[in-house]
Amino acid sequence: CVHSQPPCALGKPRALQSLMSGGALSRVATPDSSIMSLAAALLKASSGFGTASGGPHIDWRGYVGDDRQLDWILRAGLGPLLRWTASDGEDVPAEWARSLLAADLTARVRHANLVATAVAVLDVFRDLRVEATLLKGFSVGDRLYPAAHMRPMGDLDVLVPAGDEHKVAEGLLACG
Repeated sequence: CVHSQPPCALGKPRALQSLMSGGALSRVATPDSSIMSLAAALLKASSGFGTASGGPHIDWRGYVGDDRQLDWILRAGLGPLLRWTASDGEDVPAEWARSLLAADLTARVRHANLVATAVAVLDVFRDLRVEATLLKGFSVGDRLYPAAHMRPMGDLDVLVPAGDEHKVAEGLLACG
């Protein structure tokens, strides 16, 4: 997505703000409240990842047997973040551990592909001598998440100076 106007500042907590602004939660249907407890525990556990609290932890015993919650987390792209909260593996069902590992590895590959695409896009901007700013996922992934691949992303959002939109669009289309 190419934006030519400044983004709005949102007043939500950092991880939730990041997820809601084009992230996982904006793309996945909101489940009924009966399956939101794991998502709430995940956001609570991961919201202070940079603090001295000893790291995140979720007590898994209350969620074992309710695969609907895990399914929603995985569809929302939050599997890598949930896996990180279970880094000690204590009480995590083996089936969940396999699913979370698969989600984490997939997110790492997808993120590497997006990084390669971002480099190619920024090369086009450099060649066109147009200043570009990466927004949302790329700009917050490594600051608001324990690792950048944990920020669910599916596209690149770029801010360009007003008036350069057509030149940028033509340059990107010419590169395929």
